[in-house]
Amino acid sequence: MSEQAYPYKATDGNCKYSSAEALKEITVTGFTAVASNSVAALQSAIALNPVAVSIDATCLAMRFYSGGVFDDVDCGTDLDHAVLATGYGIEGG
Repeated sequence: MSEQAYPYKATDGNCKYSSAEALKEITVTGFTAVASNSVAALQSAIALNPVAVSIDATCLAMRFYSGGVFDDVDCGTDLDHAVLATGYGIEGG
């Protein structure tokens, strides 16, 4: 769904996905599973397409994330959010 149809509210709750409001112009034609904790697999996949990933959004640094490359060793493995990775590497290089 678009951000306009289903805006992020930063609160706990149930998913309010609506197939009637889903983006009609996007079609998934296939997917590739990426092995967990494999940097090489992520690099290969993201070189071709954006990659859906699970993250631990409970760490303090993630709560205040506003953009750029996120890298914080204090974030754990309590996977509770899905995000779309659109690039890989070091910001500015």
